Amino acid sequence: PLTIKFDFSPRMVVNKQVKILQIGSSENKNIEKLIEASKGEKDKLILVRQKNEKIQSALERLDIDYEWHTNVSDNELFGLYKKCDVVFFASTYEGFGLPILEAQKVGRPVITSNISSMPEVVNNHRVLVNPYSSEEIRNKICEITSSDGLYQDIVNKGLENCKHFHPSV
Repeated sequence: PLTIKFDFSPRMVVNKQVKILQIGSSENKNIEKLIEASKGEKDKLILVRQKNEKIQSALERLDIDYEWHTNVSDNELFGLYKKCDVVFFASTYEGFGLPILEAQKVGRPVITSNISSMPEVVNNHRVLVNPYSSEEIRNKICEITSSDGLYQDIVNKGLENCKHFHPSV
């Protein structure tokens, strides 16, 4: 069976600044659409990826708050999951998408794509977006983070979903 290494950690503070965790450096991870969706907002992007001057330049030019993390350990990654409000994993293609389950296990909503394998992995239509629409991504970030009830419902459904992949949860 699939082993999900992280444990549930309730979100302690509702941040005025939405902290969005994005994991992965390949082109399909869709960082450009997340940057477009965060333009003019007070988001903080927590990036777990190889440094990229083009992306860093776009973030700075658009005055988007961010922090960059490379080569993180499992412990450090768990800390980043706990630190964020939402995980962005709206890839344009994905074989499976383990970060979806890791985020759900920690208790964080995942905004993910309505294409490829992601709908089957996340098992919650309320978090699916068209990965090519920065407007839809922005709307979903706002929808999830502006309603404590919806946020908690998505967290609860995510924790339930993990049980399908890890029998000892």
